[in-house]
Amino acid sequence: MSMNGHQPHVSATPHAKTLPFANLVKAVMGDPLPVPTGPHGTRHSPDQLPRGFNDADLALIRKIGAFMPAPKLLGVLNDRLVSDLGPDEEPYTLEQLNTTIKEVHGGSNPALLGRDWPSVRKLLAHARRAGVLEQINEQVINDFAVVFQLNAKQVVELKDIVLGAKED
Repeated sequence: MSMNGHQPHVSATPHAKTLPFANLVKAVMGDPLPVPTGPHGTRHSPDQLPRGFNDADLALIRKIGAFMPAPKLLGVLNDRLVSDLGPDEEPYTLEQLNTTIKEVHGGSNPALLGRDWPSVRKLLAHARRAGVLEQINEQVINDFAVVFQLNAKQVVELKDIVLGAKED
C-alpha cells in the first residue's frame, strides 16, 4: 500500500518483464520509467524482430542443434552474442531458435521429413555429407534401440538401411 492508503497500480507495460523494479518505482513515486536503449541509442520495441543468426551461429546450430536441448543452445548463442556485440544487444528467442533448427534440419518443409524411400535416401545422403553416417555402427544402433525401445523388426530394418547405406 502507498502512503495515501491506495494500492499502487503496476501497469503491464512491455518493460514489465525486463524492468519490474522500475515499474514499481514508477507506480509508487510517479517518476518516468527509463526506456532501455540498444546499440547506437536505438530503442527496442516489443514488436521489433530480433536480429538473425550469423554464419557462425548457423554452423553451430547445424552441428549440435539436433541433439542439444534448445534452451541450453540458446544460452550458448546468447552468451556469444553478448561477447561479440555487448550486453545492450537484444537476445535471441527460443521461438527464433526452434524455427531456425527446423529450417536447418529440414523440419520447416514436411515433404523433406517424409517416410518414403526417397526421403530416407535424402536423409542418409545428408548424414553422409555431415560425417554422421561414418560414426554409426551396429553398437550405436543397438544403443539407440534400447533408449528408444525399438522392437526387433525395427532394429533389423534400421540396421539394414543405415549399415547398408554405409556400404554404398
